[in-house]
Amino acid sequence: GDTLVNQPPRLESEKGERVIFYCIVPLVRATNAIRVHWWKDDDHNFLDAKEDSRQIFKIPNRASATFTLERLRVSDAGVYYCRVQGEITGNGTGTTLQVSAPPSTPKIFSMGSSDSPIYGCTTTGYYPDDLKMEFFKNDIKLTELKEDKQLTAEGEYNFSSTVEEKEPVPIGTTYSCTVSHPTLKNSPKAVNYTVIPEEKGLNDSFAWWIYVCVGAGALLLLLPIVICACKCRIRAKRRKSEICVRCSGLKTAKPQSKKEEAGSQVTQKPKTNVNKGTKAKNKAPRTQKHRTRDRKST
Repeated sequence: GDTLVNQPPRLESEKGERVIFYCIVPLVRATNAIRVHWWKDDDHNFLDAKEDSRQIFKIPNRASATFTLERLRVSDAGVYYCRVQGEITGNGTGTTLQVSAPPSTPKIFSMGSSDSPIYGCTTTGYYPDDLKMEFFKNDIKLTELKEDKQLTAEGEYNFSSTVEEKEPVPIGTTYSCTVSHPTLKNSPKAVNYTVIPEEKGLNDSFAWWIYVCVGAGALLLLLPIVICACKCRIRAKRRKSEICVRCSGLKTAKPQSKKEEAGSQVTQKPKTNVNKGTKAKNKAPRTQKHRTRDRKST
């Protein structure tokens, strides 16, 4: 029949820590004479290190086997059993694991308009569900609070408490929030918040910064384009002026003024008259010769 295999009945730890489960067996001849498997709760599928790298299985000696679970999560809580096969056979008595998680440091936030603002306190990621939150305004405990608690997929809780003011809150008003939980023992976590001038909701200030960043980015992108366009325009003007200078140079190669042109015409006219005069003189004797010949013939 099955051999009694003992296990420590209970383990307690916190999120992120490491625990070791023990499976105690009667002394065997060698560590390789037995095989040990583990499972959780009513799931009879054995745990496999290939499916979860946080799991480490060992048989350190001939009288025990260990199962190490690292980086604990709240969802790891449950009852773990071992199964021994080989030289001896038997199931373990089971070890109950309890995992707790401390709450985060509380945060105070504001939202809504300045005429009727809403102030709140929030904390996240705690387990078990045994949290106490107190909200104060100028050291006076607030009682008319709206509370909200949520259970996450990881098995942890988130909690928030808000108060809606009916009128604008004076500058210098102080809100404070304290959180108590079994994991904190006797050291609750606390935070203070003081109203400052021209206070705005977190969403408004965040949106304002987005607009500033987008505008600055657009300016930086447009600046090189504008500079390049200006340079191209200046170069085009220079080329146009150079072409105009060349054209004007070709035009000045002709007579520079009307006076010079007129002067050249005046100097040319006498030459043409002189030539005509000489031609006339040359022709005149010829006509005389012809006439003398005619006279002789008569």
